[in-house]
Amino acid sequence: MGWATVGLACLVVAAAAQLIGLVPPWNPDTTRPQFAIATALCVVFGGVTGWVTWALVARRRASTTDGQNTTGVGLGEHAVRVDVPGRRVNLRWDDIIEIGASQQRRPRTRFPGERPELPMIRIRSSDRLPATHQVQFIPISTNQVPAAALWTALRWYHAHPGARWELGHAEGSARLEQWRREALLR
Repeated sequence: MGWATVGLACLVVAAAAQLIGLVPPWNPDTTRPQFAIATALCVVFGGVTGWVTWALVARRRASTTDGQNTTGVGLGEHAVRVDVPGRRVNLRWDDIIEIGASQQRRPRTRFPGERPELPMIRIRSSDRLPATHQVQFIPISTNQVPAAALWTALRWYHAHPGARWELGHAEGSARLEQWRREALLR
C-alpha cells in the first residue's frame, strides 16, 4: 500500500505538471479536462491508499513490539492495564471481583506434542462494566514476566488495597522484583 501511495503521488505530480504546462504532454491527443480528471482520480486513489497505509502503520505501532500478538499487564495504584492482541483494557482495582486460573482449549494444535490446553490468568470484573471488560484472559506463556510472579502480584494487590499506593514507587518495584526472583528459583 505504501508503494501504491508513492506511485500515485508521482502520477499526480506528472499529471499536474502536464496540466500546468511545465512539461509537454506525453500524449498530444489528451485534452485539459482529461488531464484534470486523471489528476483528480490519482489524488482520490492516492488519498485512499495513503489512508490505508497510515492505518496499517498506526495499527502496528499501537500493538506490541513489531506487531507481534503478545500480551502484557500493567499494575497501577488505581487500575490494572491488560494488553491483549488488538485492544487495551483498563480495569479499576475496585471493579475486579476475582482473579483466578483458567485453562483454555486450543482450537487446534500447531505441532505434534503441543499441549491442547493453554494456561491463563482470568480476571473477572463487575457486571456494570461493558461485556468486553467483564472477563479478561491473560495467556501465561506469552508474558515476559514469570507467571508465578504475575499471579502473586495480581492476587496480593487485589487482597491488599492499602498497599496499592506503592505501585509506581520504589517500594512496589522492590516487592515485584522479589516475587520475580522467587518465581525464577522455582
